[in-house]
Amino acid sequence: MTIHAGLAVLAVSTMAFAQQHTSIVDFEEFPEGEEITTQYGGLGLTFANITRPTKPPIIAREGAPIRGFVGGGDDSPMASGDAGLTDPMVNGNYNVASDLEIRFAPIANRVQIYVTDLDGNDVVTIRAYRNGVEVASDSESAPANDAGNGKSVLLAVAAPEIDRVVIEPRSSNTTIGWAMDFLVFTRSCSVEVCPPARIRVSQESAPGAGDFAENVLGFTGYYLTATDAKSIYAYGVPDEHSYNGPLFTPIKNRSHILLATTTDGAILGHEASLFIIHDEPYSNANGGGKAELKVETTGDCSRNARTVSDDVSADGDSYTVSSDSCIFTSKHDWTLENSDGLAISGLDVDGSVYISFTNVDNNPNSPAIQNLDSWAVYSPDGSAISLVLQEGRRVKLDLVPPCIADFDRSGFVDLDDFILFVQVFEEGTDAADVDRSGFVDLDDFIFFVAAFEAGC
Repeated sequence: MTIHAGLAVLAVSTMAFAQQHTSIVDFEEFPEGEEITTQYGGLGLTFANITRPTKPPIIAREGAPIRGFVGGGDDSPMASGDAGLTDPMVNGNYNVASDLEIRFAPIANRVQIYVTDLDGNDVVTIRAYRNGVEVASDSESAPANDAGNGKSVLLAVAAPEIDRVVIEPRSSNTTIGWAMDFLVFTRSCSVEVCPPARIRVSQESAPGAGDFAENVLGFTGYYLTATDAKSIYAYGVPDEHSYNGPLFTPIKNRSHILLATTTDGAILGHEASLFIIHDEPYSNANGGGKAELKVETTGDCSRNARTVSDDVSADGDSYTVSSDSCIFTSKHDWTLENSDGLAISGLDVDGSVYISFTNVDNNPNSPAIQNLDSWAVYSPDGSAISLVLQEGRRVKLDLVPPCIADFDRSGFVDLDDFILFVQVFEEGTDAADVDRSGFVDLDDFIFFVAAFEAGC
């Protein structure tokens, strides 16, 4: 997928939302042509075709046969291997437009999609509704001089309550080939039980001080996704050397940290992926920048894997990993129109992560920080925790399971979870410190009981 550079910043007016969590769907789980209706019911989503109710939307993939696009075998509107959602065949033609609907239960408060392969006079509109009344809309046409294959535009709507959206493709031509991808939506925790923001963020008072317990800055949480780290990072679009993901909008001259649940993390046995993105991916007129980074993980490192290496083949960029996969280093050098960064998946959610800007190449003439002026940890509720940007001054993230109540990691919350927690609580082991206070006490028992009753 290629995101049009001029539209990649979220085009939603500023709104004040309560604590919320963000979810993402990229439609990669299903084969080309599969009809999509309730497959994402676990996320509270259902899909339908309003124009032709008996013909649900279908999965479209790049390659032959091409579903939903005009052209022959060389028409590649989706990036290789990517999948999107489009309207179905009508009388043997995949390019007859239908209005598609997505319903949200619980309600959402923000919805965004990328629409791929708008050409010529093509226009796509997204309309948001609550109880049948339109509450927001957004329309985009083919970008001038940058339309067609591999190009995407962003459509986004926001309102306090959205129970459905309708996507309307239109064209003055007889046919229109298009697909939607990277469906991102947020829900308020007042309408849906959100995983608690219990990832503790702390930073030592000086390089090497190690006094993290005395310098807790706050708590963050996981972005919940149904995709892998590579898709979240969306490396290679639009300028071919940057983060272009849909979870947040990077800020110029800032280094950004966030954590997400990802499918590759789950496949590896653990659910956490760490993302670090330096700078913004658009022309920032700051001459680019440089960063040397060290990431050290604790707990079971055997499943750790670097799943994204931004600019791995570029001059000046390099990556290392220790033999036990517990320590990762990176050296980044980006230009004025790029960002840089990496992702590490399979992190042990019962462990911790230490991050620091460190002179990894042992070259005193190569600074560990250049053209960055801020550093922050991002949360799915839209907030950010500011960090002190200083070489060698470590940040510590104490990870927690995305669902505390699923104590045995079975994927279900049941009596086995309660029995196992009581056992480790009586033993006083660190695993029972579910409130991450540093102590195993009655507060942990109360905290777990509340989480168990809420479920996941």
